[in-house]
Amino acid sequence: MAYAEKIYAKIESLGQKDAFNQDRIYLRAFNLEKMKAYSDAQKFYLQLTQSYPDTKYFDEATYKIAMINAYALADINEAKKYFQLLSAKTVLSPQVISSLYQLGLLAQWEGDLAEASGHYDLLLKNAHDQYVLTVAAARARIKEIQENKPLSYNLKTFLDLSFNKDSALAEMNKAELRSSGYALAKSQSNTISSVVNMPQSGCNQVELQYLWSGDLGGANPAVTESSFQNTYSDSGTKEINMVIISPAGTVDRSFTMVDVY
Repeated sequence: MAYAEKIYAKIESLGQKDAFNQDRIYLRAFNLEKMKAYSDAQKFYLQLTQSYPDTKYFDEATYKIAMINAYALADINEAKKYFQLLSAKTVLSPQVISSLYQLGLLAQWEGDLAEASGHYDLLLKNAHDQYVLTVAAARARIKEIQENKPLSYNLKTFLDLSFNKDSALAEMNKAELRSSGYALAKSQSNTISSVVNMPQSGCNQVELQYLWSGDLGGANPAVTESSFQNTYSDSGTKEINMVIISPAGTVDRSFTMVDVY
């Protein structure tokens, strides 16, 4: 991926702007996103949607702009702007449905339960019998609100750390999430694994806990599992979140996205 970006940058430096049609801009942004170069990825996703407003990649690119703003750049207001842009569309796509879920989730985290419920209810109304896992997640959040319960612990922990701009974890440089595939077919077997860069601790291995959340494809990995296998029955952009805990405290948090077609 790094080599591919070097080639893209070289072409750009030569002034070959015509070489970057919408497919190549998308591939460059996708590549940067998977390298965790989120600010650069966002720049090219924005270029794609602005230069080609009718592009077939519009919903996916806009959703990823929102997700990067939220969970990489901790800019919740900018994230909402792009989620709202998608949620207002009358032609539904997986990313439109997921945007409604994300708007509900952010409102719920902020404590605006009425707004959160409104987004979740609209999601259920529009989803019909599709987007099974997203619908299940929305129903779980609605149940929390109705029963006056907090957000799921793993999910709340990830959100708390993501939006704490003063956190030492802001750079997300101690842990990384990897997927065996990033462009998946429905029902394709996939492996999500974590890579942790921990300082040496003598002869004793540090015991870590993994707080998984997000769209896990129906999997339910235990707190001791650093990797798991899953499949996705619905198309769309799926986010996987992780917080790593050691006996000394929180190590890091990370997220990644996979696309199911």
